Amino acid sequence: MSEHTYYTDAGVQVTNARFICGDRTLAMSGVTAVSAHRHALTKPQQLLLTCGVLLFLLADPAFLRVSGALMTAYAAWFLLRPPYSVVVTSASGHHTLITDQQRARVTAIVQAINEALVHRA
Repeated sequence: MSEHTYYTDAGVQVTNARFICGDRTLAMSGVTAVSAHRHALTKPQQLLLTCGVLLFLLADPAFLRVSGALMTAYAAWFLLRPPYSVVVTSASGHHTLITDQQRARVTAIVQAINEALVHRA
């Protein structure tokens, strides 16, 4: 059976035999599952959002209002554009191999890996 390519872009290649991501290569025979993971706000980002909203709502001086608005804007930007990751499960555990802001790219990679798992060598 020949090797068929399901997905290729900068630094990522998915075939029915291999999954190449940067300098790492996984044999598809060892992959048991794949999923896309959306990252949530970390604790420092949650704290930043909370402080920003409080400063924005309760502060009197203009400087504190501007600081609160900037911190709130940063956290809101993260909420609107969260990073997504490709998580591959094998016998040795879960591996986060790709993290990207583009949901469509991560989804395409996950679909390609699922397709390759069905037709693996």
